Amino acid sequence: MKKEHLLTLAVLVTTIAWLTGAYYFISFKQPVPAMQFDLKEEKLSQSEATNQITVHLAGAVKKPGVYRLPTGSRLVSAIDTAGGACENSDLNALNLAKVLADGEKVLVPASAVETKAKTVAEHPSARTFSPSEKINLNTADSSELEGLPGIGPALARRILEYRQKNGPFAEVNDLRKVAGIGEKKFEKIKEAICCY
Repeated sequence: MKKEHLLTLAVLVTTIAWLTGAYYFISFKQPVPAMQFDLKEEKLSQSEATNQITVHLAGAVKKPGVYRLPTGSRLVSAIDTAGGACENSDLNALNLAKVLADGEKVLVPASAVETKAKTVAEHPSARTFSPSEKINLNTADSSELEGLPGIGPALARRILEYRQKNGPFAEVNDLRKVAGIGEKKFEKIKEAICCY
């Protein structure tokens, strides 16, 4: 074989070897930056997760529920996120500048007046009556007695009949001696009656 052919063959083999090496080098080199990019993205999402907290808002807010907020958020921001406080809320009972912690539950209370009114509506016996408001069992007429919770015309008539037959009530507990006044009914009205 001539030297010219050998030289051409050597150049050709070298060129093929160089191109093959370059191809493999490029194909193996390419995925590395992509993997690094993915790892950076993962680190970024973990970083974002540590920059948020989850809190539960309940009570007198317009949209009670669980909310995600930036770390370091204050209670006032959380209440705004929940649609704001209801009209009956008592924000003075809370520290609105408080920094919230992850997993915290905050109960926004209703005002004391609103709570008391609701309690009285649901449980009339929970109301506290002043002496001037109480119904005197010994002087009350039928209409006054019917103003007591659970006392209708028939029970009012029995109370009046008992008083006529047995004389004045010595104490409010004597009302239980009237037929139809059981323990539950007495508990509902005992704070609203007196004997003096």
